[in-house]
Amino acid sequence: MSTGAIVVISICVGVIGGIIGFFILRGLKGTIKIDCKKNTFDPGETIKGNIHLKIKKETRGNNLTISLVADETTTYHDGDDSRTEHDEVYRDEQIIEDKKTYPVGYEKTYDFTLTIPAMNSNSSGSQIDGVLGTVFDALSVNRRKTKIEWQLEARLDAEGLDLVNKKDIQMRHLQIS
Repeated sequence: MSTGAIVVISICVGVIGGIIGFFILRGLKGTIKIDCKKNTFDPGETIKGNIHLKIKKETRGNNLTISLVADETTTYHDGDDSRTEHDEVYRDEQIIEDKKTYPVGYEKTYDFTLTIPAMNSNSSGSQIDGVLGTVFDALSVNRRKTKIEWQLEARLDAEGLDLVNKKDIQMRHLQIS
């Protein structure tokens, strides 16, 4: 086996070991889970749910938050080439609990409510009017595909590793294509 192959294998094993170690250390600290009665919502609706926090190792927390996050994924096509961009386009963060030291064995369920923004589904809005605008819009649809994915994110911002959990949710009438 060549020296180059040994180096590549060593790097891969190191990276995989680091990732596994990260999740093991996070799991030793505790768990955080999000619970909602439903997964599909309308604009302007209020999401009601719970965060379940369980601490296994004493943890100094800076804050506990719940966030509603929208990530936009846009894929641009130009002939056989394509590129994809990801942008966070919305974040509503609510602090559930301020700075606190959580003792070993701490377990609590926190209630939360977040209101979904009332949005117009055509947020891109064409700047070109008339026939030329219609042609430009038709060409753009063939060259670009955009989707917005929504998530709830619970996070205990803590010294060392944060505890984080994300839950995908669906929004009616908020997908841009």
